Amino acid sequence: MHGETLKFVNAQQAKPYNFYKNTKLKLLKTNASIWFNKICRDRQLKPRYINIKIKGRKQQGKSAFVVYQLLNPDKYLTNRGRQF
Repeated sequence: MHGETLKFVNAQQAKPYNFYKNTKLKLLKTNASIWFNKICRDRQLKPRYINIKIKGRKQQGKSAFVVYQLLNPDKYLTNRGRQF
């Protein structure tokens, strides 16, 4: 039942089991991430894991940074942001 360990006779039995277990774990993590993002979107929250790094001084980088500032105004209320 729950918490039991399986005893394998050889590696031939372990390989398909581990493949199934790892695939199932990836599916569960993906479903949890999708659910979390959907809840954040519905409640109009911004998750903390969303960060952006813009390198360089090109025009594309400057315009992307301005858009990022508009989307995340709470991070740039002080003068700690990147200056151009």
